[in-house]
Amino acid sequence: AVGLELVEEMPGEWRRDGVDLKYVRMYAIDANGRRVPDACNMLDVTVTGPAELYALDNGDHFTDELFNVSTKSMKGGFMLAILKSKCGAGDVVLRVKGKGLGTMSKVIGR
Repeated sequence: AVGLELVEEMPGEWRRDGVDLKYVRMYAIDANGRRVPDACNMLDVTVTGPAELYALDNGDHFTDELFNVSTKSMKGGFMLAILKSKCGAGDVVLRVKGKGLGTMSKVIGR
């Protein structure tokens, strides 16, 4: 794995009402853009703008790790970020830094 792919579910559909959630799937990818299913890189996730990082999940059902953290290892080359909206206008930027994967940013909910 050399990079990240960020996939926003239902792009553009997000209410800025302080309760709506947005799901963003993160995948480790190789130099050809193919997903790497055995990647377990550590990711550090930050959110700026009128939203907050609500949960971070790697799909590992056999762990006791918390969901309300901003740093976690990928499982199976995958991670899911759940963002919670805040009231207010402005761009929400999700920034993901992966150990060995570089940094990727995505403007969410446009």
